[in-house]
Amino acid sequence: MIPSLSFLTLVTAVHAATTAGSFSDGGDTLVSAMMMFLGNEEKVYILDKAEGNAAQVMGHPAWGSVCRPTDSRDIQTHETEVMDVRTNVFCSSGMHLPNGSFVTFGGNGAVGPKGNLGSQLNPGGYSASWDSTYQDFDGTRAIRVLNPCTSSDTFSSPNCQWFDDPTVLSMKNSRWYSAAEPTGEGNIVIIGGFVNGGYINRNYPNIDPEKQGGAADSTYEYYPPVPDAPRTFQFLIKTSGLNAYAHTFLMPSGKMLVQANFSTVLWDHTTNTEIPLPDMPGGIVRVYPASGATAMLPLTPANNYTPTVLFCGGTDMPDYAWGNYTYPYINTWEYPASKDCQRITAEPADKSTPAYVKDDDMLEGRTMGQFVILPTGKLLVVNGGLNGTAGYSQATLVTPSFDLMPYGESLSSGPVLTPAIYDPTAPKGSRWSNKGLGASTIPRLYHSSAILLPDASVLIAGSNPNVDVNLTTVFPTTYKAEVFYPSYFSATTRPAPVGIPKTLSYGGPSFDITIPATSYSGSANDAADATTVVIHRGGFTTHAMNMGQRLLQLNNTYTVQSDGSIVLHVAQVPPNPNLFQPGPAFMFVNINGIPSNGSYLIVGNGKIGTQPTAAASVLPPNVRLASASGSAAGNSTTTGGPSDPEKSSSSNLGVIIGCVVGGVVLIGVIGAIIGVCLARRRRAAARLRSRTPPSSSSYPMATAEGTSLTGSRAPVMGARGGLRSSDSSAFMPLQQDNHSRAWNASTTSLNAPYQDDHDGYEPSRPSGTGMSVDFDPYASTPMQHETPTPSGLSPPYILLNLSPIVFWSINASQNVSNVQTSKTFIVIYTDSSMPFNRKNATGTKIFLGSALVTSICAILLIFRGIAWSSPSILNKHFDHLSFSSKLRAEDYTPAPSHVYDLFPSIDAAEGMDYHDWNAQTQRELYACIAMKNCGKNQRKIALLAAHWFEEAVVRNWRGGEGVWGLSIYKNLRLMGYTTFFANSFEEALEQYRLYPDLVKVVIRNKAGECHADPRCAKGPSNPRGIPAWKIFDFEFFPSVGGHPHASLMGGKWILSANPDPRFVADEDSPLQYIG
Repeated sequence: MIPSLSFLTLVTAVHAATTAGSFSDGGDTLVSAMMMFLGNEEKVYILDKAEGNAAQVMGHPAWGSVCRPTDSRDIQTHETEVMDVRTNVFCSSGMHLPNGSFVTFGGNGAVGPKGNLGSQLNPGGYSASWDSTYQDFDGTRAIRVLNPCTSSDTFSSPNCQWFDDPTVLSMKNSRWYSAAEPTGEGNIVIIGGFVNGGYINRNYPNIDPEKQGGAADSTYEYYPPVPDAPRTFQFLIKTSGLNAYAHTFLMPSGKMLVQANFSTVLWDHTTNTEIPLPDMPGGIVRVYPASGATAMLPLTPANNYTPTVLFCGGTDMPDYAWGNYTYPYINTWEYPASKDCQRITAEPADKSTPAYVKDDDMLEGRTMGQFVILPTGKLLVVNGGLNGTAGYSQATLVTPSFDLMPYGESLSSGPVLTPAIYDPTAPKGSRWSNKGLGASTIPRLYHSSAILLPDASVLIAGSNPNVDVNLTTVFPTTYKAEVFYPSYFSATTRPAPVGIPKTLSYGGPSFDITIPATSYSGSANDAADATTVVIHRGGFTTHAMNMGQRLLQLNNTYTVQSDGSIVLHVAQVPPNPNLFQPGPAFMFVNINGIPSNGSYLIVGNGKIGTQPTAAASVLPPNVRLASASGSAAGNSTTTGGPSDPEKSSSSNLGVIIGCVVGGVVLIGVIGAIIGVCLARRRRAAARLRSRTPPSSSSYPMATAEGTSLTGSRAPVMGARGGLRSSDSSAFMPLQQDNHSRAWNASTTSLNAPYQDDHDGYEPSRPSGTGMSVDFDPYASTPMQHETPTPSGLSPPYILLNLSPIVFWSINASQNVSNVQTSKTFIVIYTDSSMPFNRKNATGTKIFLGSALVTSICAILLIFRGIAWSSPSILNKHFDHLSFSSKLRAEDYTPAPSHVYDLFPSIDAAEGMDYHDWNAQTQRELYACIAMKNCGKNQRKIALLAAHWFEEAVVRNWRGGEGVWGLSIYKNLRLMGYTTFFANSFEEALEQYRLYPDLVKVVIRNKAGECHADPRCAKGPSNPRGIPAWKIFDFEFFPSVGGHPHASLMGGKWILSANPDPRFVADEDSPLQYIG
């Protein structure tokens, strides 16, 4: 028994009123609408990934359904009925065919509950071909075809069901998150995608942009298939990592505008040649998972049918923040989405150079906002979030435990509940409005969808940022649909055209449509002047995209009849199939911005191949009649507008209310990063991590007298070749398909200590790929450089001399060997005016340097969180701290060969600046996290934000501040901490925002300036600023009265190389002056 769910329609033929600008309850649904398309005037088809939906079909959870009326003429109730789909459709692409059929491409391997691998594994064991619980088959190469049926058909017939058999019909390559774009002949170009994927389509560092070790596909192929093998598309290599669900738009010349990452090209797929176009301004990413709203603006006679594409929203997250297959490297839900909008006309009619043009900003930033083109030519944006990105995960680089994820598995936050309208013909500065539009009550984030219905309302469904069905999390799997009614529903009468054809051709004789006088009120001439005829294709909606969505206004003239009726003389589609590819569409007639119901038709001959064309339609001139008028009551065809949403309207045609299908991304678990603490180390020397060098043709339409439009988108296969490097356990089922590091998330203990926190832990060295770690840092454990330890030296203790008086008492009053027990002491001389008695050191193991004691104390205080007042307490807590200036041999009594070099030289690569230095450090950090072999404290960051650090470390400057800064830097490194440089508070803030949870301290001069600057300090108006308690002031000469720029937190946050004058002569003074 196939279950069905009946629910009340939101709009009936003439019986129910609706409120313009409002949302109506779409009822409960069976599956969550990850994908959706309007098959005809009666049915919306829905697809989900294979997951544990309660609705069953053929003995397993359903991931397909259809909304269909119980009565095709008197639509007052709808039934949602499940449909059997055999393969896993998860994150496939889809498109229409010339005959009105729809087809989807690719998807995921077979999975079972919680996104685990299916029970029957593919060869190699990294993906599955079938699962015994969900009974889904591997969908990675699947091609599924659906012929939409009507109520007059036998729905149970195989002809009305999904054809889904990869043994009969499949792609040549496995693809997940591919793009699909139809050509003017009606065949489909299938572009790129993941093979074995995750959050984004790359390893990091990105050393194999073409194949990612077998996890990415940079080729394209065709449906129907051609004999040639898939060809490499260089653009996909250039945009490696951020090219999933690339934005594709066929241009009049037959070339395609393709946009991904920051890049844009005009591409001829037949010759595989590219014409570079400008990069996206501002470095804003619009493709998945940034998921900006993108649409081609209406093609009209007024713009000579010249395509312009609008990109809005997405995110300007820096490249490193995107992370890799595993997860993002920042908490994306804290990063605000962009509100920027840009237009580009790739093939200008005047042959000018294409360029992006800044458009009006959206009313708020949105990720996963979705454009739905309305019949009036305006664009509705719905859904999405204020912050973050699409995708979901159980961890990020800085939030390593699912328990700490504030929004469950969602990588986005701040659902945007109020839609907005964009008017492309309005003057710049006034194109966006949400006036009079109500707010939804349902968050629509990842895996939401929206599509225009035949009555010109908008069906909105989906949202499921979860690994499997989850009804109790912050943003749950959503089975509730809504219908949004744009402002034109305030009209009391809708146009009711007569004579709409069932097919349209490319060029050829015009046709007539009659508008009865009952369809409008007022002057017939005015109504005729304000009438437009458009064809609209809603496309295949998924992942905030409507693949194939277009609106084209047909040219028309009119004749006004004496009875008030208006005869529209309408041109066929311009004789260029590239403008509006062959296939299904809906025709709407608008009067004064009020659309009729849409009528289903087919554009072209319904076949794949060269479409017949004829000369452009020649239209007669307008015929006006001043005495004629409409007979509808009142100002019936004038919308109340967004500011008048309380007016009601009726719909002449029942809408189809879709059921909801949710999408699921599968997530695994990685370890958590333990907070800052300095565990006792009894090694002779700290491990220094090595630094790896940087790796290196418009269609001119004859114009006739007419009217402007407004009236005046889990991995499936494992990595080949072992180069797949980033661990994808946080993005299940990716760990199942990860050949280079395969492990099951269920074997990972969330409570176990992490590798780099085990005392004495030595990371295991996985088998490499034969590639040098200089090129593939994941192929082997990053090289660990041990500081050489002289034979026979025991682990050194520290003897800190906190003032010259203490130092003098040791050296003048007693032999240092009397102080020494069985340990080596490091004596750090703090005052050159008090000479050390070398005779007293004869035969001892005392290493003498000129570093300032403050730097040691500062580090201890910062990272230990304890203020000590004497050397004995310091000694009690720390067995080892290798700390000194670079030593000279003549300063030692022991032979130089026995000297333990506590301050090794820094081997900066020639020509490097601190940006290069930071980039290398970042690669080392990411590599160790990916390989789970970080050294002790390596996941803890000290941000050195005073210019003296960079000058001393990178440019080898020596001076008072330089020596002190170098001392601090070297000892942080010797203790294993990760350090980054910044030379301004702007740079410090940018660096901090990349790793807010890993940064334990920010050391900068003039810290008070940051506290006083709302752009820098964390506060109610700047939640992403730097907390005051993390900022330590690097002041070389603090005064008794306080430095004018010193930290507002007080003396314990001021690091000074010199004691406060009040404490100089007091050997027992506490260390307030340095922390």
